[in-house]
Amino acid sequence: CDPVRAMDRVSTSQFYSRSLTQMTGLNVRADKLQTQFSTTRKLDVASDDAAGFTRLAGLKRDASADKAVQGNLDRAAGILAQSDTALGGITDQLQRAKELAVQANSGTLTAGQRATIAQQLDGILQDVASLANQSDARGVPIFGGGGDAAFAIGADGRVSYVGGTRPGTIPTGNDTAVQVT
Repeated sequence: CDPVRAMDRVSTSQFYSRSLTQMTGLNVRADKLQTQFSTTRKLDVASDDAAGFTRLAGLKRDASADKAVQGNLDRAAGILAQSDTALGGITDQLQRAKELAVQANSGTLTAGQRATIAQQLDGILQDVASLANQSDARGVPIFGGGGDAAFAIGADGRVSYVGGTRPGTIPTGNDTAVQVT
């Protein structure tokens, strides 16, 4: 047996074996890349890239926190819009009360007409109190300062503030909050 020929056979066999191993490795890598491309996910398990997987988990947590903060900001904006609407309604009612007061000041009205105006003014007072005591989406009176109600009408018709002294707040993340009143 010729030693050169035996060496050629060993070298050729090693060459083909090494090529087969490299091709198999490339096929595995191509399959993995194809899976990543089709699923649009680079990391399936932590062993794919431990540092990347940890970073991805942090990003997912941050994205979840951002959604919660955005939800709270949207809630605060909704409460402020509701407050604006209530204040607009109160302004309309007060304008109507002013018109009735001017009308009642006229010396040409009868006692019955003045009584009718007084009833309308009582109705306006009830409407204003109702608007002022509206609750927001959280169930808290929008002008109540953290109390159960904002205003109460006494038996004598006097209006008094019965709300709390704490302004309502909604958390916005990182130990911050926004006042909604």
